[in-house]
Amino acid sequence: MRFSQIILWLCLMLAAAPAFGQAVVLRPEDVLPRIKDVAPEAFYINGHDVHGMTDETANTYYPLGDAAKFMLALVALRLADEGVISLDEPVAKALPSLIDFNPFEVAITPKHLMAETAGFARPIADINDAPLRYYLITSRGAGQISLHDPIGWRLLQAFLEKRTDQPVVELLAQELLTPLGLPEEALIPVETRYPDMPATPLSDAVLRGDAVAAMARLLLANEDASGAPFLTSESYGLLTTRPLWQMHPLGFGALAGSRRYRSGSHEWVQLGLCRPGVSVVAFPASGVAYIHPSATPFPSVQSQSCAGKLFRERALSNATANIPPTWSRQEAIAAADKLLEPETLGGRYQCANVSAWVKDRVEGSATCRLTAHLIDSETLTAQIVWPPHADFVVGPPLSRRYQREAPYAYRGSLAEQPLIFSPYRAGGYAYIGDMAYVRVGVLGYFRTIAGKYIPLMIVILLTGALHIRSKTSVQWRRFGWFCLAGATLVGFGVYADWYWWPTVLYQLQMPWLITLWRTGLNIGLMLLLALPMLSMTFIRQQNMPERGVALLFAGPHLGLMSLAAIGLFLTTIIWGIAGTFTAY
Repeated sequence: MRFSQIILWLCLMLAAAPAFGQAVVLRPEDVLPRIKDVAPEAFYINGHDVHGMTDETANTYYPLGDAAKFMLALVALRLADEGVISLDEPVAKALPSLIDFNPFEVAITPKHLMAETAGFARPIADINDAPLRYYLITSRGAGQISLHDPIGWRLLQAFLEKRTDQPVVELLAQELLTPLGLPEEALIPVETRYPDMPATPLSDAVLRGDAVAAMARLLLANEDASGAPFLTSESYGLLTTRPLWQMHPLGFGALAGSRRYRSGSHEWVQLGLCRPGVSVVAFPASGVAYIHPSATPFPSVQSQSCAGKLFRERALSNATANIPPTWSRQEAIAAADKLLEPETLGGRYQCANVSAWVKDRVEGSATCRLTAHLIDSETLTAQIVWPPHADFVVGPPLSRRYQREAPYAYRGSLAEQPLIFSPYRAGGYAYIGDMAYVRVGVLGYFRTIAGKYIPLMIVILLTGALHIRSKTSVQWRRFGWFCLAGATLVGFGVYADWYWWPTVLYQLQMPWLITLWRTGLNIGLMLLLALPMLSMTFIRQQNMPERGVALLFAGPHLGLMSLAAIGLFLTTIIWGIAGTFTAY
């Protein structure tokens, strides 16, 4: 009898192995006091068992926050398993009214949207009154880098609704709540007239505590309420083990609706962090997940951290003490050593997650930048300027010293976030923790410097209008008109793009007006570019004033206006508005 019991116990353990990997058993007295000290409503899941969730927590509704990404990804994966969609199909073909299909660019697919690598520009905060198509502005090619992308998730939602002809709330009930044995009322969406574009769709929806636990358990076991597979093994791997995007073996990996991080001797899956909502730190290989159902920021504006970050730190420290190693840093370094060593490294970078507004791009060059300098083959220094409200140190520039850990990877200490450069030649990116930078080189330095002199260049060019009444020749009078018209059109266009672009596009929803002033700006640039050539013609043909004050100052004035015209043209190129006619 005892022998048969042993056999039965072994069979049960073997059956559980595929679901939880190297399952470990954590005692509540070793876990709950530590996580509830940071978040009283927190609980954890060990295998199929939930520990620390009270009846009150189970029946309380919590905002989803960024965990909404995970739920949308689950729906997309279920529909892919059912053959309703393909994860590799171009989204533009299903939504031609929202996004153009360009055969010469990498087509945006559901995989890009779930990994947040579609490349959409960050929406401007507090401007949410426009339809989705006005926000679908790409700032980089698809698949290059993974950034928080609420616009990409809204496009995924529209794609799923288009393919199924059902609203997303019904899809969540059909593909997620029902298979998990949950009633429809476990999820309550927040109805708004206009979506909050800077936020993930459904992030304001609230989910009942027991549904939060069921959702988090999917990171540990691929099972629905009946014990049947929730997803195919291939799709389930996109949730836990196979990143859709990873820049470097020592960096994080973008999974479907979540991220996989590695540090110390563990790797884990993270849902949410500092933005209000559900936060989950899961160790799928060990069958353990720590859940904070309401990770809200500290109320103090001066706080340098958030409740979600503190909860993650507490969960990781508990895992270090109780969960066997699930990741080897040395193996990751060995994989990184196979990369080709860079010929040059470092330079000037700025924050990669910027909006399409020229003001944001220019000011971002000064308020959020990274300047890296390679001292020798093993040492790198970096000067860092953090942006306001970053989840790091906000203040004066920091100077840090890093030591080489692997090709493209540098570390100051184990307690600091590593500095990792892109080993690919697709834009030149760098990461410090979750903060992403894009290389801007010398142009990034001149972007802000040159902008300070735009008013002076405009004034200098406007003085050319003094030649409209010139008696020297008709060519001089034409030169004066070119100066006046060109400077006025360019000055107005730059001013309008700097101050009015988001208001006109998102609030007035009049993109034709932006096209109008940008067309005028480019016409003005063509007029100004004619000034240096006209100046050279005057000198070569000796078509210069022959008496009076004009005889003394005409030459220097021509040179000054030519320099101002060339400088203004180069500045608009650096700012990215020269040659741009459409509103977005």
